[in-house]
Amino acid sequence: MMQEIRKLPRLRLFWLLILWVSFTGCTPRLSDESILNTMVAGTMAVLPTATATRIPPTPTLISQPTIVVPTPGSNIPMVTARQRISVRSGPGAAYPSYGVASVGTAAEVLGVSQDGAWWAIKVPAGLIPTGLAWIPGQYVDATNTKNVPVIPSARPPAQVTPIPPQENGPAVIAIEALIVRAGPSIEYTNYGIVPAGTSMQAIGVSPDSQWWEVGLPANIASDGEGWVPIYFVQAYHTANLPVVEPPPPEPIIQPPLPSDNKAAFVVIIEPQSVRAGPGQNYPSYGKVAMGITAILVGISPDTLWYVIRIPPNMAADQQGWVQAVKCQAYHADGLPTIQPPARP
Repeated sequence: MMQEIRKLPRLRLFWLLILWVSFTGCTPRLSDESILNTMVAGTMAVLPTATATRIPPTPTLISQPTIVVPTPGSNIPMVTARQRISVRSGPGAAYPSYGVASVGTAAEVLGVSQDGAWWAIKVPAGLIPTGLAWIPGQYVDATNTKNVPVIPSARPPAQVTPIPPQENGPAVIAIEALIVRAGPSIEYTNYGIVPAGTSMQAIGVSPDSQWWEVGLPANIASDGEGWVPIYFVQAYHTANLPVVEPPPPEPIIQPPLPSDNKAAFVVIIEPQSVRAGPGQNYPSYGKVAMGITAILVGISPDTLWYVIRIPPNMAADQQGWVQAVKCQAYHADGLPTIQPPARP
């Protein structure tokens, strides 16, 4: 019989084997199941493993706020969004987002980034005192933008490392680079940014439910607390968090104004503490608000801090230190380098 089968053409032999399997009701043997198990194991091997902080698959996620920009006039540089896009504080994904612009949003163009990839657009002064924000050029249609100026960008704010969440504990995870503040409002001091994907220990919620309170190391915040807006995070296990009252605001400092229009000065573009030296561990004299103008006295050796003139009732030497990244400097060429005081 086997000799007759061997004489059959290969195609006919194939179909005979198929019919034989069908009529005999053959099932896979153990060796076949072993092969199948090996294939499954190989597939499972490429699945992501659990992280140390176990998080359920259904986070609480809030839509980002929609940014409404001034309507551009006719025959001026402008862009129109082809899709929803983030409106950022600088030309890059490392800069925090203010919110999103909707499809079809038209905005006046004020300039272009040094690499030509981002447009600077006009935004409400209530969003940022400079009235300028950034959107990526690849998602918009540009009109009359050939001669717009190149606008240098400030360095991204310094990164901070928050306290990570405990396993299965209350947590928020940044879905955007975002600013961590000293209280639940943009008027509070900016401690720095956390990159997208950062996990943070959640410890409370603001009375208006618009901000999460998160844990910070003592070298960043002496009270161990910071605040992030709900729009830019995913929240887990936060249903039973306590409502936390905002911390008392710092005293407001009103620096003296420059008397000479050619003098070096800064405009504060982020509310921040004015400190006795160039670092978060120096004591704070108070806070300067967004939009405040201050006389520039000097700069730190590492160029990360400016020295500004403050009232004598705040400091005997009338000098306070502010983070350069949160200021816009003018006429600042040739500033003297000022050595920091001894650390406390």
